[in-house]
Amino acid sequence: MSFAVHLAFVSRESDPIMWLAIGTVFFIGFVVGVIWGRGKLQKWLSKSLANKTKAIESIHLRRLGLQQIIVLVRGMLHFASVVVLLLATIAWIVFALTGFEVTRPFGEDLMRGFAEKGHLLWLNFLGALPGFFAVVLVFATARFVHRLINQFFKTITESGLTTETFDPATAEITRRLAQVFLWVGAVIIAYPYIPGSSYPAFHGVSVLAGLMFSLGSTNLRSQLTSGLILTYTRAIRAGDVVKTGEFEGTVVRLGFFTTTVRTAR
Repeated sequence: MSFAVHLAFVSRESDPIMWLAIGTVFFIGFVVGVIWGRGKLQKWLSKSLANKTKAIESIHLRRLGLQQIIVLVRGMLHFASVVVLLLATIAWIVFALTGFEVTRPFGEDLMRGFAEKGHLLWLNFLGALPGFFAVVLVFATARFVHRLINQFFKTITESGLTTETFDPATAEITRRLAQVFLWVGAVIIAYPYIPGSSYPAFHGVSVLAGLMFSLGSTNLRSQLTSGLILTYTRAIRAGDVVKTGEFEGTVVRLGFFTTTVRTAR
């Protein structure tokens, strides 16, 4: 009690060493507490997730899903703890520098700089919220349309309906194409609203990705075109017997890039 009363009347200017020691002890305790709490929280979340995934019948799917979720949770906890520890380290450095008359100007400048950067980041975050909500709205709408497309073509496939436009074989191919065009369109619409999309670095990455796709997709485009021609011209169907080169067999499946044929072997 007497130490607490004495400490209350001791200013940092009169005994900066003592205050630095107290601040360092609190800082070390805080770091140890964060690391200890992160480990405990990881164990508790792993146990809870294991109990939640017991409803999955397949042991392989349960293990795979659990491992993926645990890796994601650990990564998020690790990132959050690193951010908290980084902020605590900055606070301790500012506290240590402002405790001494010689280093006080540096500490105040450092604190002022971090405060300005934090305020700027907060303003940028608030400014990015409308674009973020626009991106969420675009992808939520695309997901809804995606489900409608699935339901529409699933009805055609399961009913076995055959028309001049669709049959069970072309319906599956058309469903995949429609989904691809849907999500590509959603990305194009949402791109201007993505936070940071106006920065030159973001444009450079986009140009590089487009160039890599253009250079690497020449052969894929030709194969895709051939597969679509075979499908929509109804040249062959599943169950037909075909011969290509020295191989002869029954067509099992038609796809975008491959046609599966079961031979006599």
